[in-house]
Amino acid sequence: MKFENIKLFSVYKLILTFLKVKKEGLICVSNLCATCNQDQMDILVKNGCIDVIFSFLSEDMTLLGYVVNGLESILYHGRQIQMEFNYAENIYGVYLEEKRYLEKLEHLIINAATPKELSLKIEELINNYLKEFFEKI
Repeated sequence: MKFENIKLFSVYKLILTFLKVKKEGLICVSNLCATCNQDQMDILVKNGCIDVIFSFLSEDMTLLGYVVNGLESILYHGRQIQMEFNYAENIYGVYLEEKRYLEKLEHLIINAATPKELSLKIEELINNYLKEFFEKI
């Protein structure tokens, strides 16, 4: 493992340790996802980053933008892997489907409490990265 990946992993573990300060923890995880490369994203996902991000869905609607931004970064990297190795589906999308997180995203779109701007952003996220999963239904 490269030094920069070890350093990133250490930062990620530190963030998880301080998730009691939830809003700041989510912002850090979301920003970390937005700035890492493919190898670093793989480390984050293997260590539960997606579950951490989705744990905030039921917390507070004001945090939803950070959830969506972090998820978008993860799915972007999943799409890159999908294209590079000619996979049929986004590998991180498969994980979302297995954990039933896709249903949570779909619920957010129809939830009246979800701000319209974020609802549209979630729809865009689905169209850009997860369309094949929703076509199965």
